[in-house]
Amino acid sequence: MRRLLLLYCFMASLVSFAQIKDGYYRVHNYKTGRYIYVLDNTGSINISTSSADMGALKLWKDKSKALTDPATIIYAEYKYKGSYGEMYDLRAQGTGVYGIIGYYVNIAPYTQYGASNQYRVYAEGKYLTDPEMSSRAFAYLGTQGTGDYRIWVADTLNMEDNYLAVSPTITANGKYYAPYYVGFAISFPSTNMKAKYISKIVGAYAVMSDITTDIVPESTPILIECASNVVTDNKLNVLKSNASFSGTNLLKGVYFNYDERPKSKDARKAYDPQTMRVLGLTSEGKLGYITSDIDYLPANQSYLVVPSGTAPELTIVTEAEYIAGIANIKIGNNDDAPVYDLNGKKVSESKASIHSLPQGIYISNGKKIRIK
Repeated sequence: MRRLLLLYCFMASLVSFAQIKDGYYRVHNYKTGRYIYVLDNTGSINISTSSADMGALKLWKDKSKALTDPATIIYAEYKYKGSYGEMYDLRAQGTGVYGIIGYYVNIAPYTQYGASNQYRVYAEGKYLTDPEMSSRAFAYLGTQGTGDYRIWVADTLNMEDNYLAVSPTITANGKYYAPYYVGFAISFPSTNMKAKYISKIVGAYAVMSDITTDIVPESTPILIECASNVVTDNKLNVLKSNASFSGTNLLKGVYFNYDERPKSKDARKAYDPQTMRVLGLTSEGKLGYITSDIDYLPANQSYLVVPSGTAPELTIVTEAEYIAGIANIKIGNNDDAPVYDLNGKKVSESKASIHSLPQGIYISNGKKIRIK
């Protein structure tokens, strides 16, 4: 019964989604204030015993943490009226309840306190709750809580106090950047934010191109140029869109890096230094994709896929710089520099043996070399 956890994970979150419009929400517990995070898409459930492995859903109190974490964004889509409430499909982090288990979730409003955005979920004889009654920051979704611990609040996203924003991780040339990968479409309220991708690798360079459409399609790995290093300047519009990406994007992305579920194949993706590079600063302090010493790729971030044998560091150049000619980009004089083909694969350790290569165009020390 693997990969069924998200049903219960989402049911807990979507306790809040009865009788509401289709859209994106954050969900927190009425009693504890802890927000729901979808951190994996695997688990198990035993319908006959009403037991479930719900370890993929974690709860945190800190709202400032939630405001920059895509794992808190859940899409609710109404399907039909059920026996005890409205039936919804609930989706987050590239997956959803129905796609995992083949069922929708039953959600009913809770009206005792007079609020329009409070709900409970009754599933297989159990209320889904925040069972942690202490004041600690985090907890796990469960079925042991009673009373107000069964109540969940669904907050519609807005630009005032329930937004999603980007926290930049890299600073280069006075600009701020963040690798990004989410399961929903986005656009930028600020004209100072831009979405970029890597279109090609040429020698020791990664060519960065702009996404020119207003909407970045869902599940598109990108590199965001942020407006500033202040999170509130980097807010996103979270959208439901059928837009698709056209072009060659060498970036890929991961949704999860959850070290508490080591047995799950989907909770983490191991980093391979031979075929992956992550956004960072090169040894010269330039924006680039570099070899890292991490064990697993970070959650909700993009990374660059490279051929085996690619240079350890790839300096990022813009499409305009590439068109103007990489030969004009100087990185110093070194006749012993490795030689790469136009796919970024190392073909020689130095220029000394370059004439033994087949005819073609190669890159060494930031310059194009033609072998006839």
